[in-house]
Amino acid sequence: MKTNGNLLKLCLLGLGLLLPATVRAQFTFTTNNGAITITGYTGSNSVVTIPDATNGYPVTVIDQYAFGDCLSLTSVTIPDTVTIIDPSAFFNCVGLTNVTIPASVNIIGEAAFSCCSSLTAINVNPANPYYTSVDGVLFDHSQTRLVGYPIGKTNTSYAIPDSVTDITGFVFEWSSLANITIGTNVNNIGNCAFSGSSLTNVTIPNSVTNLGIFPFGGCASLTAINVEPENPAFKSVNGVLFNRSLTSLVQYPGGPAGSYTIPNSVTRIVLGAFDGSSLTNILIPNGVTNIEFGSFSSCFSLVAITVDPSNPVYRSVNGVLFSNDQSTLILYPSANPYGDYTIPDGVTVIGDEAFGNCISLSTVTIPNSVVNIGNYQFMGCFNLSAFYVNSANPAYSSVSGVLFDKNQATLIHYPSQATNNNYTIPNGVTAIGDNAFEYCTNLNSVTIPNSVTNTGNGGFWNCFNLSALYFEGNAPGDDLTEFPYDNAIVYHLSGTMGWGATYGGLSTALWLPQAQTSDGSFGVQTNQFGFNINWASGQTVVVEASTNLSNPIWQPVQTNTLTSGTAYFSDPQWTNYPGRFYRLRSP
Repeated sequence: MKTNGNLLKLCLLGLGLLLPATVRAQFTFTTNNGAITITGYTGSNSVVTIPDATNGYPVTVIDQYAFGDCLSLTSVTIPDTVTIIDPSAFFNCVGLTNVTIPASVNIIGEAAFSCCSSLTAINVNPANPYYTSVDGVLFDHSQTRLVGYPIGKTNTSYAIPDSVTDITGFVFEWSSLANITIGTNVNNIGNCAFSGSSLTNVTIPNSVTNLGIFPFGGCASLTAINVEPENPAFKSVNGVLFNRSLTSLVQYPGGPAGSYTIPNSVTRIVLGAFDGSSLTNILIPNGVTNIEFGSFSSCFSLVAITVDPSNPVYRSVNGVLFSNDQSTLILYPSANPYGDYTIPDGVTVIGDEAFGNCISLSTVTIPNSVVNIGNYQFMGCFNLSAFYVNSANPAYSSVSGVLFDKNQATLIHYPSQATNNNYTIPNGVTAIGDNAFEYCTNLNSVTIPNSVTNTGNGGFWNCFNLSALYFEGNAPGDDLTEFPYDNAIVYHLSGTMGWGATYGGLSTALWLPQAQTSDGSFGVQTNQFGFNINWASGQTVVVEASTNLSNPIWQPVQTNTLTSGTAYFSDPQWTNYPGRFYRLRSP
């Protein structure tokens, strides 16, 4: 670039400007009683062979979520030293097509291969005395427990063998099966066994006496759940599943839309009863006195809940569900048309998942009466841009639209559509709340001050575009639990403690100062050449210059202390040199 006859050169090298090298494929693990547990895989290879030993110890366990969300994985070889495959070990490995269970495995947890949408067969070594595979379907050796169904199979119908007594949890979750015949000896159907599948109809035989939660939740094509008439535990009325006495509504099929009036005999709405339903309006009679948490989860079409005015426990106001005295906000329907919602004065408690999946919600105003906000409260609010909290509220506060506790020690929730895509958590915050940044799909980076000691469970879940986490202090002890994506990099400062090659399954790198060459600061400004420097707040950077890279002699030009993570460098002598190179270093 030529300006005023001078060739300006910025050599992007030195301490502040080197990019980290690509991290090689690797496993993370723990050692316990002379055996290795594989806890994670941070590589990107499509074909992976798990080692049979590490550091001289045998690999015996594949931990929960160890390969969770390894989207590029197509084939995995499990060594014959492994005895345990924990629940959800290969969860959502959508590219996985090939797996064989070795003879050594004696325990396979629930949902070990759940959401593996390309998996067409789960094979088992014939010598395994605990498990067997029939047409690619995984059973225990006696074929009384159905353990795993490969949902990549293309067939649309499946008959569960009559030998089966137990369908374990998550087995058919998200399968493409439209028709399933449940064997006549099945007595247990596990949690989420058929959830999200393509079922269009199903009949529960007389033998079934136990159902887990969400057994048919989110089955959008399911028009009716039928029950054989002699079943002693359950009953179907117009395709809706109840307990035998019709006092508990167990599951509403996902397909039928419109309005539904719950029968007067019902006193209890079971956890997940309306999960994923297409209903727009639900009418609750006066006899319902127990609505369990998550009863209306993922009801994306639900506009309003209407409660009989004589109900002694619940009340609806403008389609929003409250406790009868309106002290607890229980559910704000996902499709409620009010994009900007002000919680009424007098509400003291916002219940668990009260605003879950409210896709039309844009702002929430919280009055001074609210002193308790439950778990998963704003999960899936994809269009939420800001919180506003009454300044007199004794428990909560908001800063630039972000929700905190009153003392701003805990960051509770960062709105999914907040405009700051490179967010710096305020100094003094000690904890990031569970799921605090969940589904912030526009977020590119987060800077975490040294005051933070707890990053929360699922704090950054489904932040698809998050590329960098900058830590100003030591590694928090909780290790970013439930962080599913391996494309982000954790950056840390020199001299801080607790950092290894990975943190929370993510690659780590030294956080170095960076010269900004792509923003408006770079170049000649008011007859001086300069650029912005980004780094951790409070750090000091020395800018050095040289005129010859072949035999460089670096001379300090300016020392800058970064305020709020940035400082501007300018070279007052730039016109005195035909060419000058710059580098950054710490003092």
